[in-house]
Amino acid sequence: MSKDTPGVTIVQTGTDLKDGQNKCPACGGTDIALNIDTGGLRCNNCRHETAPVLFAKSVTDISSLEGTVIGSGAANIEASAEEVHTFKCSSCGAEVIVDTTESLQARCHWCRNTLSINQQIPNGAVPDKVLPFSVKRDNARDAIAKFVGERQFFAHPVFKREFTAENVMGVYLPYMVIDINSNASLSGQGETEVSSYTIDKTTYYNVDLYDVSRKFDLVVENLTIEADSDKLQHGSSNRTNNIVNAIKPYDTENCLR
Repeated sequence: MSKDTPGVTIVQTGTDLKDGQNKCPACGGTDIALNIDTGGLRCNNCRHETAPVLFAKSVTDISSLEGTVIGSGAANIEASAEEVHTFKCSSCGAEVIVDTTESLQARCHWCRNTLSINQQIPNGAVPDKVLPFSVKRDNARDAIAKFVGERQFFAHPVFKREFTAENVMGVYLPYMVIDINSNASLSGQGETEVSSYTIDKTTYYNVDLYDVSRKFDLVVENLTIEADSDKLQHGSSNRTNNIVNAIKPYDTENCLR
C-alpha cells in the first residue's frame, strides 16, 4: 500500500530513523540491546544507557477512526530507500538493515558475523514498533530445559538425541496490529425443531424456519495477525504455527518505538 492509494492515510512512525536503527547518543553505535533489569536501552559498545520510547498510537479513540490509516512500516518501500538494504546473515539467518551510504559491511547483532553487500536480499519495511524481550536468555534456557526434562519419556528419540538447551535463542516475529471501527450487517436463516419421527430407521424432523438479520457497530483494538503469509497456514501439518499462536496474546501496550 502506498501513499498514492486513494483513501489511505500513512502515518510516518520513524521519520528520524532513516535506516530503522536506534543509535547510541554517546558513541553512535547501533549494537543496542534492552537491559531487562532496568528496562533501558544499553549500548553494547560504550555501555551508555538511555530510556526507551514507547510507541504512541496515532489514533487513541478507535470509535472516531475513519478510512484506512496505516503506519509507515506497513507501506510499500519508497524508491528513495534504495540505499537502505536488508541482509540475511549466512551464519544464523537473522536479517540486518544497512545504510549503504555509510558502509558496505555490517555485523550481525545476533551472532556477530560480518555481512557484505554481496549478500543483499530484497529489502523489507522498517517496523513501526517492537515488543522487547522480558525474560533473560539464561532464564528462558533453564525453563525450556526443565520443560523438556519432565517430558523425556514421551519425546521422540531423534528429539532427545539432538535437543540442547544451549541452542535456545530469541527471535522476533512479524505481526500486524490492527484496530477496526466498522458497521456490520449479518443475515441468515434459523430453524426450530417442532417434532420428529422415525420410519425404517430413518429419522425425519419438522422445523419452523425464520429469517435473522442484525446490524451492529464493531470496534476492535489491538488485533494481532501474522504478517508472514506462511504463518497464516494454520492447518499445515509441517509447521509449528499452533505453537507460535500459543504464546499470544502479546503485551502490545508496552511496544517500543
